[in-house]
Amino acid sequence: MKETGFIGRESFRLKFTDITETTIAAVLVSKISNVSSVTIEKIEFSLLDLFPHYKSLQNLSEILSGKKALLKNRFSEYMGDSINFLLKTDRSIKKDEVDLISFYNQYINQRFHFLQYGDSYELLPSIEDYQVDETDKLHNYCISIIPIKFIEANKTNIYSHISLQESLFQKFQNIVGDIGPGISYRKQLEFAKEYFDKRQDNTGEKSFEFNLKEIKYRHLVSSIEENGERLTLPAAMTTDMSQRILLPFFMESIGLLDVNKFKISSSPLHLENIELIYSVNRPSLKNNYSAESYGLSSSKRQSLNETQIEIYERYYKTLLGNASFAGRPTLEKHFTEIFYWLIKKVSICLEEPSFLKEKSVKWLEENRTKRYTKMEDDFLLPFLHERLKEEFGEIIHKKPEKFGGEVDILFSELPLELKVRKNATESLSDIINEKYAPASQAATYAAVSRVGFVIVLDLPQNTGSITNLDVCFHLIEKEFDSTKLKTNIMVCILHCNLPTPSAAK
Repeated sequence: MKETGFIGRESFRLKFTDITETTIAAVLVSKISNVSSVTIEKIEFSLLDLFPHYKSLQNLSEILSGKKALLKNRFSEYMGDSINFLLKTDRSIKKDEVDLISFYNQYINQRFHFLQYGDSYELLPSIEDYQVDETDKLHNYCISIIPIKFIEANKTNIYSHISLQESLFQKFQNIVGDIGPGISYRKQLEFAKEYFDKRQDNTGEKSFEFNLKEIKYRHLVSSIEENGERLTLPAAMTTDMSQRILLPFFMESIGLLDVNKFKISSSPLHLENIELIYSVNRPSLKNNYSAESYGLSSSKRQSLNETQIEIYERYYKTLLGNASFAGRPTLEKHFTEIFYWLIKKVSICLEEPSFLKEKSVKWLEENRTKRYTKMEDDFLLPFLHERLKEEFGEIIHKKPEKFGGEVDILFSELPLELKVRKNATESLSDIINEKYAPASQAATYAAVSRVGFVIVLDLPQNTGSITNLDVCFHLIEKEFDSTKLKTNIMVCILHCNLPTPSAAK
């Protein structure tokens, strides 16, 4: 069967003209020295930023000098194919032959024009001014921006572009009889997340490059068949190729990853079927857009290292999948606050003996002659309560009565059950499972919140064993017959028995 239209022309291929002004602006973000600055900063940009493997603008100019290429417009191709199909004609579709240096100069200049002045639809102005240096055949651009203003405008522009079909639906639903279905950017975002999850599960990478074509992208088309010919056209409400290119930058703008580099790996001699490479961090480490992601603000995220972020996101996503936060934004907010705080404190405990280990040893020495000591109440409880009260204030309650017992600490509605383990020889991480008794006790107190914490001060008897931050956290999921919703108990270990580096075996 003869294919025309979307499938026949392989219109799913990426073109250089799919790189919009919003994408160019997103590339500029990685060049900003201080995204919070309120003073003008000047940034240089040229075609070399998109083709960095050519080393210099002069080299790139020599490659392109005197070269021409065909420029094809998707809409014109669709219109021509539709007319030929309906009228049974065979008219050729117009193709423009362009000088590549002139094309690239004009195209990039036009993108900066719209970034300075915006457009008549939804593109907000984001740059203050730009100057063109025409010394070389390929032009160099000096862009003036106010970083904090630029970042905010670009974040809005990215969302406006990627959600364009949804905004159009709102405008045209009462005008057009049947707009038809389309593939939302949200579905495309799911495919991107699936790709990253699978890749990172297989490789453990946190920083890596990927080709955009590796991420599945769904197209929805309509078709007409007649006399051995099929005409296919893209659905009006389906995300397009320019949005496909923008998707990783959208993920960056909402805090899911950092885009460090963006480049075209295919030849600059070809404007059709380009190959796009992104270099990213996932999870996000710096987040230029100051976006809150997985409940973490940008400033908190930047204060965590990669391991801490990975631990935080792993358990946060599990609780999210267990519907722990469904319809409960306040509980979600308080969970993120206390879990972030505990990750920092558990890390300090591993790194700095003076934080808790030395204090524990001193307290035990001072109380060794007493017949009865309860270290949870007399040492760990005041130690943690004082610090929590100082940071979080009135939402911290010590020893409130709940379900016929006393919760050690109540963080808003989240119970924190405290335990001290002394003189044990086996690793605590090896014995924590669904039958771990303190987790069952915490689950009783968490009957309403369905989320609770057990914080264990671990003072084993041995001479010091090597551990790491990851094994200091465990999630125990409790299921009860009366409900399908799980109760989730986070066990956080304050490990106070690391050997000195010279003694480690």
